[in-house]
Amino acid sequence: MAFVPVEDVVNSGITVKSPEWYMLKQFEDRQVLPAESWMHQYLRRVEDILSNEYAAVGILKDFNTTLALFDATLDMPGMNWQQSFLAAGRRNSGKRDKEEEAAAVVQSKADPDMQDTLWLDILLYEHAVGVFNRQAKEHGLL
Repeated sequence: MAFVPVEDVVNSGITVKSPEWYMLKQFEDRQVLPAESWMHQYLRRVEDILSNEYAAVGILKDFNTTLALFDATLDMPGMNWQQSFLAAGRRNSGKRDKEEEAAAVVQSKADPDMQDTLWLDILLYEHAVGVFNRQAKEHGLL
């Protein structure tokens, strides 16, 4: 096996089919600029998996509803997610300072550098929240 610098391949004009995980790694390492066509193709695949293959999608921000959703959807006899979490003496630590957290989220969404860097994460998170809301409503949790 031989390794060549990515610049040599890119500058050669040769089209190389890389594994998807490697293309995403290159994107994250900033070796390859985001190509809308292939990035959205992979995003759609992940969105389809989240929408159709997961019995429950949890959102940390809505942790208590997530636990209730797990209880409603996951067939695990003898397991109660909400009771187990409480019995372990743990609480949802996401309730620290909601106003400060909300302000930080609003500020980060307006920051162009954050949008440029995290656009893929933002799209995926928004889709996951949508799936979570749909699943929670289907089970009467929202």
